[in-house]
Amino acid sequence: MRIVAVLGALAAPVLAGTLYVWSGDSASNGNRTDDTNWLGSGYPGEGGTTADSVILDDPSPRPEMIQDTGVLTIQTLFVGDGHTIRLDYDIIVTTAADGGMLEFEGQPPADGTTVYSSTANRKIQAQYVIVNTGMETVITTDGNTRITTVD
Repeated sequence: MRIVAVLGALAAPVLAGTLYVWSGDSASNGNRTDDTNWLGSGYPGEGGTTADSVILDDPSPRPEMIQDTGVLTIQTLFVGDGHTIRLDYDIIVTTAADGGMLEFEGQPPADGTTVYSSTANRKIQAQYVIVNTGMETVITTDGNTRITTVD
């Protein structure tokens, strides 16, 4: 299972915060702040923490995660194939020690990753971005959305 490999790759950064793995199990929405969409309890950024790590790997049953409330600051973000991220608010992947990693993995065309915004000028910002080129990853954004890096 791919999640095991991802967990191993994120092991060092994850130690500082909580690891959240997307389940998409909510019967009513894909909101980040609905803890039934995550394995275990709680959700990323709950209580204002900035040290959490997030894995969006299995797009079933709900492939779209909605960044629904406030700017989310996390340490790492892995986005597997077939996921959609709707940015109602920004996501900042921190530049903390061992953090700041945004990784995309997906196979084109149907299983690529889509990032879009419900409002203008939303972004995912990270210290560095990894795109798994061995899988010919496709990342699609709309005109309102940016994926940026910072030093």
